[in-house]
Amino acid sequence: MNVNEFFCIIGSGTNTGGQCPFYLCLMAVTKDEREFLAWWQRHRDRRRRLGYGLWIGLPAGCMLAFPIFLNFLTGRFWYRRADAVGSSQFEPFVLVVAVALIAGFTGWMHSRMQWERNEERSRGILSRIAAEDGQDAEGER
Repeated sequence: MNVNEFFCIIGSGTNTGGQCPFYLCLMAVTKDEREFLAWWQRHRDRRRRLGYGLWIGLPAGCMLAFPIFLNFLTGRFWYRRADAVGSSQFEPFVLVVAVALIAGFTGWMHSRMQWERNEERSRGILSRIAAEDGQDAEGER
């Protein structure tokens, strides 16, 4: 028995003679998944916009940027040479811009990845609903 036959037997309950589409649908769609699907269809376009994505992802970006900012400011206490170089060549504007760029980019990437995860989850739920409808239609024939 090869891998394709194994998944065909698990997915459909019988071997379809090599005609298996290699699709595995073992669970019915739950109420929570249907609620998520309805929520995602309402909020999908709004969450994809750049401004909204930055606003939602900014806390995650700040969680990464703040320790960088803190490390730079406290470096003079634990590394004396950094204090000597930092005090002579320190530009506060560059530090603020760098931290803001790090926070913004990380926040945007976080919201973008979250959008992609939700989109993938909704596609999986929709394909399972389509498979259930297809199985029901075949069972009525």
